[in-house]
Amino acid sequence: FNKKGNGIGQIYKEGELAGTAEVPFAIPDDEVFARVIKKQKNSYPSKLEEVITPSLKRIAPRCVHFGQCGGCRWQQVAY
Repeated sequence: FNKKGNGIGQIYKEGELAGTAEVPFAIPDDEVFARVIKKQKNSYPSKLEEVITPSLKRIAPRCVHFGQCGGCRWQQVAY
């Protein structure tokens, strides 16, 4: 996680580390498909499209509005 609550991943191009992806709603140990929104220096703000393999730390959020209103970030993580 970063201080905003976004997951941090790595982007590789041609086998070389190209930068880091910042993916909202992704958590450590998730394997996700994320769409890059734009490139900023060595950072790639991204949008979570699909959780391919969920982390063992991932739980169902309590709030039915989670992910839509933007009020809370970490309901999908077991504390």
